Amino acid sequence: MDWYNDERLAGEVRSMTPVQRRKAAILALRRLQQPLTGLAMPQEWGVDSQVLKAVLRAGESALKNAYDGSLHAAVEEILRAPIFADEEDDLYAEGNQELQLEVLAAWINLCEVWEEMREGATKSLLMKVRQLTIGEDAGVQQSLSVISGEAERQAYLDGVDRTLAEYGLGYFGTRNIEIERRCNDVILGSSDDMELWASRDGREVQQLCDEFSSEILSVLQDSSSF
Repeated sequence: MDWYNDERLAGEVRSMTPVQRRKAAILALRRLQQPLTGLAMPQEWGVDSQVLKAVLRAGESALKNAYDGSLHAAVEEILRAPIFADEEDDLYAEGNQELQLEVLAAWINLCEVWEEMREGATKSLLMKVRQLTIGEDAGVQQSLSVISGEAERQAYLDGVDRTLAEYGLGYFGTRNIEIERRCNDVILGSSDDMELWASRDGREVQQLCDEFSSEILSVLQDSSSF
Protein backbone atom coordinates (compact mmCIF):
# COMPACT_ATOMS: atom_id res chain seq x y z
CA MET A 1 0.00 0.00 0.00
CA ASP A 2 1.25 3.48 -0.91
CA TRP A 3 1.45 5.72 2.18
CA TYR A 4 1.30 8.83 0.00
CA ASN A 5 -1.50 7.93 -2.41
CA ASP A 6 -3.73 6.62 0.35
CA GLU A 7 -7.38 6.30 -0.67
CA ARG A 8 -8.50 5.57 2.86
CA LEU A 9 -7.10 8.86 4.14
CA ALA A 10 -8.46 10.71 1.12
CA GLY A 11 -11.94 9.40 1.92
CA GLU A 12 -11.67 10.41 5.56
CA VAL A 13 -10.61 13.96 4.72
CA ARG A 14 -13.27 14.23 2.02
CA SER A 15 -15.95 13.36 4.58
CA MET A 16 -14.82 16.04 7.04
CA THR A 17 -16.17 19.54 7.43
CA PRO A 18 -13.62 22.40 7.47
CA VAL A 19 -13.85 22.49 11.29
CA GLN A 20 -13.12 18.77 11.48
CA ARG A 21 -10.20 19.17 9.09
CA ARG A 22 -8.70 21.81 11.37
CA LYS A 23 -8.95 19.38 14.26
CA ALA A 24 -7.24 16.65 12.21
CA ALA A 25 -4.39 19.00 11.27
CA ILE A 26 -3.90 20.27 14.83
CA LEU A 27 -3.77 16.73 16.21
CA ALA A 28 -1.30 15.71 13.50
CA LEU A 29 1.04 18.57 14.41
CA ARG A 30 0.57 17.74 18.08
CA ARG A 31 2.23 14.40 17.35
CA LEU A 32 5.42 16.33 16.57
CA GLN A 33 5.17 19.08 19.19
CA GLN A 34 7.67 17.93 21.81
CA PRO A 35 10.76 18.14 19.57
CA LEU A 36 9.91 21.84 19.20
CA THR A 37 10.07 22.59 22.92
CA GLY A 38 12.15 19.67 24.19
CA LEU A 39 15.20 20.25 21.96
CA ALA A 40 17.28 23.40 21.87
CA MET A 41 17.09 25.56 18.75
CA PRO A 42 20.05 27.58 17.47
CA GLN A 43 20.05 31.01 19.08
CA GLU A 44 20.67 32.65 15.72
CA TRP A 45 17.29 31.42 14.50
CA GLY A 46 15.70 33.91 16.89
CA VAL A 47 12.68 31.75 17.72
CA ASP A 48 11.64 32.47 21.29
CA SER A 49 10.65 29.44 23.39
CA GLN A 50 7.67 31.33 24.80
CA VAL A 51 6.39 31.92 21.28
CA LEU A 52 6.61 28.19 20.58
CA LYS A 53 4.60 27.44 23.69
CA ALA A 54 2.07 30.08 22.66
CA VAL A 55 1.62 28.34 19.31
CA LEU A 56 0.95 25.03 21.00
CA ARG A 57 -1.48 26.58 23.50
CA ALA A 58 -3.34 28.34 20.69
CA GLY A 59 -3.54 25.09 18.77
CA GLU A 60 -5.20 23.40 21.73
CA SER A 61 -7.57 26.35 22.07
CA ALA A 62 -8.55 25.84 18.44
CA LEU A 63 -9.37 22.22 19.17
CA LYS A 64 -11.79 23.44 21.81
CA ASN A 65 -13.57 25.56 19.20
CA ALA A 66 -12.43 28.68 21.03
CA TYR A 67 -10.20 30.06 18.30
CA ASP A 68 -9.67 33.76 18.88
CA GLY A 69 -6.80 34.70 16.57
CA SER A 70 -4.06 33.77 19.03
CA LEU A 71 -2.66 31.08 16.72
CA HIS A 72 -2.19 33.54 13.87
CA ALA A 73 -0.65 36.05 16.26
CA ALA A 74 1.87 33.50 17.57
CA VAL A 75 2.77 32.33 14.08
CA GLU A 76 3.29 35.93 12.98
CA GLU A 77 5.86 36.23 15.78
CA ILE A 78 7.67 33.18 14.40
CA LEU A 79 7.67 34.67 10.89
CA ARG A 80 9.53 37.70 12.25
CA ALA A 81 12.40 35.49 13.45
CA PRO A 82 15.67 35.64 11.46
CA ILE A 83 15.37 32.03 10.29
CA PHE A 84 12.34 33.00 8.20
CA ALA A 85 13.58 36.43 7.11
CA ASP A 86 14.75 36.73 3.49
CA GLU A 87 17.91 38.53 4.45
CA GLU A 88 19.10 35.63 6.61
CA ASP A 89 19.70 33.06 3.87
CA ASP A 90 22.94 31.97 5.55
CA LEU A 91 21.01 30.37 8.44
CA TYR A 92 20.34 26.67 7.97
CA ALA A 93 19.21 23.55 9.77
CA GLU A 94 20.90 20.21 10.23
CA GLY A 95 20.16 17.03 12.13
CA ASN A 96 17.31 17.36 14.62
CA GLN A 97 16.91 21.00 13.65
CA GLU A 98 15.57 19.96 10.23
CA LEU A 99 12.56 18.36 11.93
CA GLN A 100 11.99 21.44 14.06
CA LEU A 101 12.09 23.72 11.03
CA GLU A 102 9.70 21.51 9.06
CA VAL A 103 7.21 21.48 11.93
CA LEU A 104 7.40 25.26 12.27
CA ALA A 105 6.78 25.56 8.53
CA ALA A 106 3.75 23.27 8.86
CA TRP A 107 2.26 25.52 11.57
CA ILE A 108 2.79 28.51 9.30
CA ASN A 109 1.12 26.66 6.43
CA LEU A 110 -1.84 25.75 8.65
CA CYS A 111 -2.46 29.42 9.38
CA GLU A 112 -2.32 30.21 5.67
CA VAL A 113 -5.07 27.69 4.83
CA TRP A 114 -7.05 27.97 8.09
CA GLU A 115 -10.09 29.91 6.92
CA GLU A 116 -11.22 27.63 4.11
CA MET A 117 -9.36 24.46 5.17
CA ARG A 118 -9.94 22.65 1.92
CA GLU A 119 -9.50 18.95 1.37
CA GLY A 120 -6.20 19.29 -0.51
CA ALA A 121 -4.61 21.53 2.11
CA THR A 122 -5.59 19.14 4.89
CA LYS A 123 -4.19 16.13 3.07
CA SER A 124 -0.94 18.00 2.45
CA LEU A 125 -0.48 18.74 6.15
CA LEU A 126 -1.24 15.16 7.16
CA MET A 127 1.16 13.90 4.51
CA LYS A 128 3.86 16.22 5.81
CA VAL A 129 3.53 14.65 9.25
CA ARG A 130 3.66 11.19 7.66
CA GLN A 131 6.79 12.16 5.75
CA LEU A 132 8.52 13.50 8.87
CA THR A 133 7.74 10.43 10.95
CA ILE A 134 9.01 8.18 8.16
CA GLY A 135 12.15 10.29 8.19
CA GLU A 136 12.59 9.54 11.88
CA ASP A 137 12.60 5.82 11.06
CA ALA A 138 15.35 6.44 8.50
CA GLY A 139 17.32 8.34 11.12
CA VAL A 140 17.02 5.48 13.60
CA GLN A 141 18.26 2.99 11.01
CA GLN A 142 21.24 5.15 10.12
CA SER A 143 22.16 6.07 13.68
CA LEU A 144 25.54 5.02 15.02
CA SER A 145 24.16 5.11 18.56
CA VAL A 146 22.37 2.39 20.46
CA ILE A 147 18.84 3.77 20.81
CA SER A 148 16.77 2.39 23.67
CA GLY A 149 13.43 0.75 22.90
CA GLU A 150 14.49 -1.03 19.74
CA ALA A 151 13.09 -4.38 20.89
CA GLU A 152 9.75 -2.83 21.81
CA ARG A 153 9.49 -1.03 18.47
CA GLN A 154 10.21 -4.24 16.59
CA ALA A 155 7.68 -6.16 18.69
CA TYR A 156 5.07 -3.56 17.73
CA LEU A 157 5.83 -4.01 14.04
CA ASP A 158 5.73 -7.80 14.35
CA GLY A 159 2.23 -7.68 15.81
CA VAL A 160 0.72 -4.74 13.94
CA ASP A 161 -2.58 -5.04 12.09
CA ARG A 162 -2.30 -6.24 8.49
CA THR A 163 -3.85 -3.05 7.09
CA LEU A 164 -1.02 -1.09 8.72
CA ALA A 165 1.74 -3.58 7.91
CA GLU A 166 0.88 -3.27 4.22
CA TYR A 167 2.40 0.20 4.14
CA GLY A 168 5.81 -1.40 4.71
CA LEU A 169 6.96 1.41 7.01
CA GLY A 170 9.07 1.46 10.15
CA TYR A 171 7.81 1.97 13.68
CA PHE A 172 7.21 5.73 13.70
CA GLY A 173 5.68 5.83 10.23
CA THR A 174 3.35 2.95 11.04
CA ARG A 175 2.40 4.14 14.51
CA ASN A 176 1.66 7.64 13.23
CA ILE A 177 -0.80 6.26 10.67
CA GLU A 178 -2.44 4.11 13.34
CA ILE A 179 -2.95 7.13 15.60
CA GLU A 180 -4.00 9.27 12.64
CA ARG A 181 -6.78 6.77 11.85
CA ARG A 182 -7.97 6.79 15.44
CA CYS A 183 -7.97 10.59 15.53
CA ASN A 184 -9.92 10.82 12.29
CA ASP A 185 -12.47 8.28 13.51
CA VAL A 186 -13.08 10.33 16.65
CA ILE A 187 -13.23 13.60 14.70
CA LEU A 188 -15.70 12.21 12.16
CA GLY A 189 -17.86 11.01 15.03
CA SER A 190 -18.06 14.45 16.62
CA SER A 191 -20.03 17.52 15.61
CA ASP A 192 -18.46 20.83 14.66
CA ASP A 193 -19.60 22.51 17.85
CA MET A 194 -18.34 19.77 20.13
CA GLU A 195 -15.17 20.37 22.13
CA LEU A 196 -12.87 17.48 21.33
CA TRP A 197 -11.73 17.14 24.94
CA ALA A 198 -15.31 16.95 26.18
CA SER A 199 -15.48 13.24 25.35
CA ARG A 200 -13.50 10.27 26.61
CA ASP A 201 -12.49 9.43 23.03
CA GLY A 202 -11.27 12.98 22.50
CA ARG A 203 -9.08 12.84 25.59
CA GLU A 204 -7.81 9.44 24.48
CA VAL A 205 -6.55 10.71 21.11
CA GLN A 206 -4.93 13.70 22.79
CA GLN A 207 -3.02 11.30 25.03
CA LEU A 208 -2.06 9.07 22.09
CA CYS A 209 -0.63 12.06 20.22
CA ASP A 210 1.29 13.27 23.27
CA GLU A 211 2.74 9.83 24.00
CA PHE A 212 3.86 9.48 20.38
CA SER A 213 5.44 12.93 20.50
CA SER A 214 7.30 11.93 23.67
CA GLU A 215 8.62 8.80 21.97
CA ILE A 216 10.05 10.81 19.11
CA LEU A 217 11.67 13.28 21.49
CA SER A 218 13.20 10.43 23.51
CA VAL A 219 14.71 8.85 20.41
CA LEU A 220 16.10 12.17 19.21
CA GLN A 221 17.68 12.80 22.59
CA ASP A 222 19.14 9.28 22.60
CA SER A 223 20.79 9.56 19.21
CA SER A 224 23.93 11.43 18.31
CA SER A 225 23.82 11.01 14.55
CA PHE A 226 20.52 12.55 13.41
